[in-house]
Amino acid sequence: SGKVVSISLDVVSRETGRRVKTALAQLKISRLDGAAMLHLLAACEEGMFEAQLSPTKLKRAKTKKDLSNEEWEILSLFMFDANLVAETSAPDGFENVIFAGRLTSLEEYDPDTGELIGEELSETPPEFELFVRTGDRLPVEYGAMFLQHVDMDEVAHTDREKMDLLTWILEQSVQNLELQAELSKTRRRLEEIEAVLVQKERTIEEMESDYKTILRDMEDRFFQVLQSKKRKIAELEGDKVEDFGTLNQSYKERQKSNLKILHLEDIIVGEEHKKYGERSPKRDRKTRPMKRAP
Repeated sequence: SGKVVSISLDVVSRETGRRVKTALAQLKISRLDGAAMLHLLAACEEGMFEAQLSPTKLKRAKTKKDLSNEEWEILSLFMFDANLVAETSAPDGFENVIFAGRLTSLEEYDPDTGELIGEELSETPPEFELFVRTGDRLPVEYGAMFLQHVDMDEVAHTDREKMDLLTWILEQSVQNLELQAELSKTRRRLEEIEAVLVQKERTIEEMESDYKTILRDMEDRFFQVLQSKKRKIAELEGDKVEDFGTLNQSYKERQKSNLKILHLEDIIVGEEHKKYGERSPKRDRKTRPMKRAP
């Protein structure tokens, strides 16, 4: 059980220190003894590599000094234990963190293709280092750990099954099927949401059309009532119905004697009235003379 992920692998020559090629490696992550021990198993063209990390060793794998122990614990928990199928997002600030490997080898490689050449492998096994870092061109490293080379001749028959690449392929196929099922479920969910959104938009458009119809109807009724009132006022005033435009002015002229007409501009900025927002001058308080007692 566990999960299998593909990681980028830089192959470096131990003699020159230069990078020979960038290849791919398969990394299998699983838990031993319940959930206490972390087991890492990597496979590439140069062989198999493994490591067993206790919680203490995993804490010591942190390499970035300004990364707190709590942040490293959260990050490592996500990287090593998060299920590929689970809808688990990366911790805030670590969205671009990946696994990457570096293999330091004494083997000979074809300079053009990067493939191994020679009939016999070096007696000195290569070194495999696993990094937890960002995927940027200039990566930020958060943690690193060494995986030891596995001598397949010394592996017990009962343990060879877990190192069989066919078993890994089977596990990856199961993971792919689970991912495909999850994607299909998510796609159906999105289609249902899109259908609901289309229905909501259609409902909103219908409501908007109904509101506009109601507003137009209210506007028509308002002007009908207004025109009826104007006609009634004109009849009571003895004016012609056609003189609606001068009705208000005629009313003002007739009411000049008993009604002072104020305009809004005169109230706000008129010369004879105080300016808007200006404080009125203080008045002298007059004291009432007090009567003396007889």
